[in-house]
Amino acid sequence: MPERNAVLDQYMKILKRKLGLMSGKKKKAILMEVEAHLMDVAEEEGGLNDEGYKKAIERFGEPSKIAQQMRYDYGKGPIFSTLAIIAVAFLSLLTVPIASDLPSVGGADGVGNLLGLISVLFTLITFAVIIFVGWRGGRWQGLMVGIVAWGIRSIIFLLIFLFSMIISNNTPININVGLGECCGVTFVSILMILAGFLSGRALKKLVKGELL
Repeated sequence: MPERNAVLDQYMKILKRKLGLMSGKKKKAILMEVEAHLMDVAEEEGGLNDEGYKKAIERFGEPSKIAQQMRYDYGKGPIFSTLAIIAVAFLSLLTVPIASDLPSVGGADGVGNLLGLISVLFTLITFAVIIFVGWRGGRWQGLMVGIVAWGIRSIIFLLIFLFSMIISNNTPININVGLGECCGVTFVSILMILAGFLSGRALKKLVKGELL
């Protein structure tokens, strides 16, 4: 077995750190494959020494760029995916707007307006998280959390609709849920799916050098 080389070890150390929360098995397999490839190229470029490895790394690419490619191809791993799903699911609970004819509180514009502002705020936060997941984890993880957001929003909207039908004739509170609200929720949900997928596509273009 050839002796360890400081240039190779430093490269592999950086690559391992850049791979982040990728699953252990995938990370180990990638690191073994990359190291074997660099050793082969180094031998072609003059031997298993500093100069050979520097030339091999120059041909192969910087560790940050290789890590981006690996994240795009394989995703970030189950820990990242689980945390992303939990975060998006929780945020999505608060993104469905409710148009309510509720009494004002302390002379304010009304609880209905406050709920609307809260839904807008959490919608923007949810979009940011979905885009981050797609950017860091690749298009399929971005698509996955976008679908999660769509599912949660659809369920919550359906529950609100059913609740509005039950209470509309029995209480002074009027929750207006109609075609306009339905179309709005559906449209925003579709945008969330596209945001996750397209941010992952942007990662691929960056890896290929098509985005600067």
